[in-house]
Parts: sequence; C-alpha cells; structure tokens
Amino acid sequence: MPKDINEKVIKLFFELGRVIRSRALHKCCFGLNMSQLFAIMFIKENKAKMRDISNMLGIRDASATSLIDGLAKAGYVQRKHDKKDRREVNLSVTKKADSVIDAAWKNNVANFLALESLTNQELIDLEKILIKLKKYSHE
Repeated sequence: MPKDINEKVIKLFFELGRVIRSRALHKCCFGLNMSQLFAIMFIKENKAKMRDISNMLGIRDASATSLIDGLAKAGYVQRKHDKKDRREVNLSVTKKADSVIDAAWKNNVANFLALESLTNQELIDLEKILIKLKKYSHE
C-alpha cells in the first residue's frame, strides 16, 4: 500500500479519535473521566477481576486499584472476594453505574449519527475492517 494513503488513514483515525474523546468528555458522564467510564463499561460487559482492569487500560495494578477505589467510593462498583481464592477480587457494577452506562451509550450514539450517512454495505465493510484492525492490534 502506498505510504501516502497509510499516512492519510492514520491521520484520519487520530482526528476522529480526538473528536470522539472531546465530545465524550464534554457531554458525559457524571464527572467521570474516560478511564473510569471505560472501566465501568468493561466491568458491566465482563466478569472482571482487578487484574483485568489494569490489562484493559494498560495501567499498573496500583493505578487500577486506585481507580476502582474511587469508583467503589462513589457507589459505581462493588468488590467481592472470590470464594475459591480470596486473593482474587471480583468486580460488579451497581444500579447507579447502570445510569452512567445508559447516558454514555446515548452519548456514543449521538457521536456516531454520522454513520447514518453510510449505506448498509458501507457499514458492513466498515465493521469488517474494524474487526480486522482490532484482531491485529491484539497480536
């Protein structure tokens, strides 16, 4: 692939990411930062443990603990020690977190209204491309 098209695509990704983050931070959500919001959404979708949060966010365990401490103190997350291994801490979201997740989802939908301008085939192609990029980013 020609170098100039690679550079254009990379630049577009960064520009789009910057716009999305900017909108998300201005419109969402209950004073939480993006790491806190991502953690809540990740916990909701997965049976997460503390180490999963540090891995997902790419941060140190101590930083993840601090982040979860704040979310627990604010009433968004609950911790429970694993019955089989007390060293393991299982995380779950509270009903209070569900309202944040709903607001974040509505905000994300609003950010992506531009997708409505794409045809069904373009959306299918975009999904395939994003899945492929995600796959390669985990290798």
